[in-house]
Amino acid sequence: MRGRSEVWLPKFLRTKDQAQGESEYCDVYIGIPILKSHGLCGTTGALKLHWGSMLGLLEKQEHAGYGFGTGDIRMFLDYLCALNRARGFDLVIMDALTGNRSGPANKVEDKDAKTDFILVNAILCSRDSVAIDTVETLLSGYQLDSVPLLESAFRDGIGINKPAHIDLLGFDAFANHKQWLREHYPGCMTGSYPFENGWGNAKIQDDFNAPVDVKVSCKREGTGYVFEYTASEPTPCIHKLARIDLLVNGTVVQRIFDNLNGGRVAIDLAEYRGQNVRCRIAAWDMALNCTLSEETEMKVD
Repeated sequence: MRGRSEVWLPKFLRTKDQAQGESEYCDVYIGIPILKSHGLCGTTGALKLHWGSMLGLLEKQEHAGYGFGTGDIRMFLDYLCALNRARGFDLVIMDALTGNRSGPANKVEDKDAKTDFILVNAILCSRDSVAIDTVETLLSGYQLDSVPLLESAFRDGIGINKPAHIDLLGFDAFANHKQWLREHYPGCMTGSYPFENGWGNAKIQDDFNAPVDVKVSCKREGTGYVFEYTASEPTPCIHKLARIDLLVNGTVVQRIFDNLNGGRVAIDLAEYRGQNVRCRIAAWDMALNCTLSEETEMKVD
């Protein structure tokens, strides 16, 4: 029956509070998944990594009866979420130096054949397992809604899967890196980027159209300062605008989730009085592609 999952974990994974005075517990639980696609979940990252903490070798091998072509995949996702709720990671460091395009399998009779992978040259880090798996899915070139584990985990309160609310450091570095992968691994077969289409029902997407016409100006108005900004969706528009970040000296001072195509926002710059400051905006879309405006510089009176 869906909606009820019973989870058994080793005692050493308990938090100090869960141990209730016993000596066997874990202060900090760190997950180190690797970037790869998965035949059941679409992608396997921090959320799926908890399968390794499940007791019982047979249950692990058979995916608790919800393996390829059997059972109800939704029950498998429910159990993964239950594992994460029982004891979530405090920190996740994802090894994305390489990326397996079609899971660990070789798909050929020769078991010694090289796995279908590419060099991704990235490392991801987050305290939110759902957020890092969302970024992993986009880095793999997949549509978020084709990996249902992300939405299941979000609904269970495990973390955030909405790109508008994910704080991805580096701004346009993520979009630039995906474009670099696309240029270095062209095509749609073995050894190409994005990952394999349809593996685990994950669907690839063309997500390289970043926001355009991203501009900002900042001026004194009355006793304060006002940002005037514009941003547009490209043509064709694959992903709509998600968020606008206002930056002062490279630091985000305010985030905007409405009126994304343009507007005016009053900003308190009192802490910069007597200094020259650099102002710009970052426009994000729903695939975490980011376009930075040109910087404008002014002196705060």
